[in-house]
Amino acid sequence: MVMKTFGGGLAELLRVAMFRMPEGRRPVSELDLPQWIRRDIGLAEGRTPESSEDDMARLEHVNVTVADPDETAQVLCDLFDWKVRWAGAGMGSGRSVHVGDASSYVALFSYGNPDKPSQVSDRTRGGLNHIAVVVDDIDATEARVIRAGFAPMNHADYEPGRRFYFVEANGIEIEVVSYP
Repeated sequence: MVMKTFGGGLAELLRVAMFRMPEGRRPVSELDLPQWIRRDIGLAEGRTPESSEDDMARLEHVNVTVADPDETAQVLCDLFDWKVRWAGAGMGSGRSVHVGDASSYVALFSYGNPDKPSQVSDRTRGGLNHIAVVVDDIDATEARVIRAGFAPMNHADYEPGRRFYFVEANGIEIEVVSYP
């Protein structure tokens, strides 16, 4: 096992001691050390010495039900310069289209002709309140939103960035945000 050195002292002592222990009694990794020792040698909860900020958990995708996945995909691609990552058969007799970039996407799903939302999402446990999309040029994106026939609303400019919202054809609220 390759390990980073945490600057000597207690950390170095533990590293050496851990790997001099008899094979059967040796901790499998630094994660097997007691929490107080891990904290003292600089290991955050659930992290290893080899991990970095790039290893943090991230959201990969959100899956939402829409009336027409292909139509919704085209709108989102036009608004946000996204690409279709995958399209094909979904669960059962449904269809899915995944749109986004290389690191994350929105999965658009439909069995065909889904029911309209029957409840207000922010009053429903598990309801989807909005999807936020970060853009570089919020003004250009807002112009595309308007050209697509949607009405921007709730404009705000507060830390950490500018934002507005709009509701797309399926009733999904989308927040558009830009950070300096």
